[in-house]
Amino acid sequence: KQIQNYINFLIVCLTVSKMCFSQEGCTDPAAYNCADDDGVNYTFDVGGITYVNGCNYELDEYSQLVETTDNNCDDGPCEGYYDLNATLDDGSCDYYQAPHEDDFVFTVINNGILVDWSSFQPPAHAHIFAYHIQRCVENCVFITGNPFPWGSGAQYIRTSIFDEYDWEPGIEIKYSLNVQYANAENYGMAIGASHITPVALGDLNGDSYWNVLDIVQLSNCILSNNCDDHVNSYAGDLNIDGYWNVLDIVILSNCILANSCDDRADSYGGRVDDATLSRLIMKDNMVSIEADGFIGGVQMTLRHGDDFSVNMTKHALLADYLTSGNETRLLVITPETDELFSYSGDFEITEIIVANSHAEVSVDMHIVNGFRISKAYPNPFNPTTTMTLTMPMSGDITVEVFNLLGQSITTLISGYKEAGTYNLIWDATDAASGVYFITLSASDTRLTQKVLLLK
Repeated sequence: KQIQNYINFLIVCLTVSKMCFSQEGCTDPAAYNCADDDGVNYTFDVGGITYVNGCNYELDEYSQLVETTDNNCDDGPCEGYYDLNATLDDGSCDYYQAPHEDDFVFTVINNGILVDWSSFQPPAHAHIFAYHIQRCVENCVFITGNPFPWGSGAQYIRTSIFDEYDWEPGIEIKYSLNVQYANAENYGMAIGASHITPVALGDLNGDSYWNVLDIVQLSNCILSNNCDDHVNSYAGDLNIDGYWNVLDIVILSNCILANSCDDRADSYGGRVDDATLSRLIMKDNMVSIEADGFIGGVQMTLRHGDDFSVNMTKHALLADYLTSGNETRLLVITPETDELFSYSGDFEITEIIVANSHAEVSVDMHIVNGFRISKAYPNPFNPTTTMTLTMPMSGDITVEVFNLLGQSITTLISGYKEAGTYNLIWDATDAASGVYFITLSASDTRLTQKVLLLK
């Protein structure tokens, strides 16, 4: 009777339930999967070469995709494939995921290319033994060490590699990467690739020439603070310091003027009359620069109020600015005079870089600054309006209010004052409606603004 009961139990298990016995196999749905092996999902075009990684399809002698006749999913999950019926994982899973175009980041410098695929996310349960990377131009060569005979190459497990390679501008390079998962045959059936066509330093638009078009592109991305998003961003870092700023523009400008950019712009050694010291001057709403030699460019970032405006010099190879909210970034390249820009309103310099023909120059910002008074606010007003007086140095100063007849109506501040900032308020409760002039007088400075009192 016991034997009969056991036989009945086996019959029920085999015909009704598959859970009576544990079945080993690949239990990770992220692995190769018969349900997805449709001739599309596991077929990859990598640089014009078709790779069929699944077991249901293959390429015939004419390179056409055809169904396989044996060793396919018709006989159950292929080796390494996800097994829907498996309840115990036997460690046999194989995977197809590999880095593709958008997973690669290239950093190009003169003597090579840094290839980085760290953004690639392999399946959570996959174990990677190694990455095998090939550089393909006319032929393909392994840059992680030749894995043949199989197992003889280095097991490269980092997610970036510097390819020391003397690339040629305008020649496309394909980097092909095989991911060797734990159960992969040979060096892996998971393959991806990306392409890059390096351009020479300074050739930002990739047309194989160096001219003002490249200067404009570099200047625009510096002003917009987004050079790292430029398709040829590496070409703009001419001094290879990892940043984009006025130093790179100056080097590019000078090699263009010297017609020597094809000799590698970063090797430019500078001019004999290069400045070593500079001094920034703010006076009478004009910002100027003095130096002991040649100034190739000035870059500034200003923080200011809503009433700020700027007018760039017209005497430079390039002078431009970009304002976003209460911040303005500006560039002046190869100024022909000391004057950089005029302005109205108050501002603070939060960054300044001054360059000669190839390197940064120290700048003194504290020597000469003019007395300043902000625009009265509100204007028109009734009955009070406010101004900010800025004194960069101690001294005698007077701020008075005059009517249209030139008569002094009131004095807002007068006498010797220490350097600093003063808040001035004119209460015109006792004055008649009309136009008035507020005048600042200090040493050789005289500033006047017009206000309108409306009652």
